[in-house]
Amino acid sequence: MKTRLLKFIRSGSIDSDNKRQDRIPIFLFCLFLATIFWVLTALTKEYSTHINVPVSFSGIPSDKVLANSLPSKFELVIRGSGFNLRRFLFSNTTDSIKIDLSKLTYSKSQTSKTEVNLSKEYFESIFKTKLKGDIEIIELNPGLVKIEFKNLSVKRIPVKLNAEITFARSFGYAGPVRIEPASILVSGDSEVLNDIDSISTKLFKAKGLEQDLSENIEIDIPIKSDIRTDLKGVRIFIPVEKYTEGRIMAKVKVRNLNQTSRLRLIPDEVEIVYTVPLSLYTKAESGLFEVFVDLQGTDLERATRLKVNVGKHPDFVKIMSIDPVSLDFILKK
Repeated sequence: MKTRLLKFIRSGSIDSDNKRQDRIPIFLFCLFLATIFWVLTALTKEYSTHINVPVSFSGIPSDKVLANSLPSKFELVIRGSGFNLRRFLFSNTTDSIKIDLSKLTYSKSQTSKTEVNLSKEYFESIFKTKLKGDIEIIELNPGLVKIEFKNLSVKRIPVKLNAEITFARSFGYAGPVRIEPASILVSGDSEVLNDIDSISTKLFKAKGLEQDLSENIEIDIPIKSDIRTDLKGVRIFIPVEKYTEGRIMAKVKVRNLNQTSRLRLIPDEVEIVYTVPLSLYTKAESGLFEVFVDLQGTDLERATRLKVNVGKHPDFVKIMSIDPVSLDFILKK
């Protein structure tokens, strides 16, 4: 009797477990359907969100220059159904809005600037082409964009070489560095151009030169300077030649001596040691060198020696030393 009862209880327990296991797929299916209905219901509701839309401006008139800075992006607050917002946010929203300035209508301001004010409605009409679907723009920042142009001015500006150049031993410049072209035409705001005296090249480095060098170098135009030029670079030519040492005796002159006094220098001439390109050695004549003592502000009653100064000398030589560098003197009144 007990054995039959145990068998009956066990069989009932097994049937109950089987029923519970049969209900699990049904439960999961119902949960899935409920989730789908909940998501669909949520997506039908309206929501607001913030987005950034990049913008670029093109078509600046060739005879104008921008007088103010323009925004690179707009901040928008948009509102729409969950479906539309999801579709928009998952699409390619990084594409820049392009605005052609040449298609706008401008007017003259009191300051003789050409200007136009672009309103919130103007940008909304452009952005709506990007915001496909039933999406509404709630806020737009900046809401007003002012575009100002000034007349373009043109100026010819000399080019200066920005370089760090060293030579091999006993070598040096055989003449001035040539820059071709030596000046360039630059256009931009007249106020900006008035402050520019020259345009530098980008830094050029050369070490241990032993022979002539010709190189193309880019012009260094600041990105934010709002100036334009069609020429992007120049060509430089550095003449290089072997140098030799030269020595010459030069008579010392006296400057700013009181007319009532007489001065005798001891000695009255000095030796100048210089280096010169080999091809120009014979042109370094003594008459081209000037050395002097300057008595301006000198108390001859207290001074013991007078310093020797180098005046005019050929631009193709480099003065290495003067001997002696100061002179004794005898003052006679």
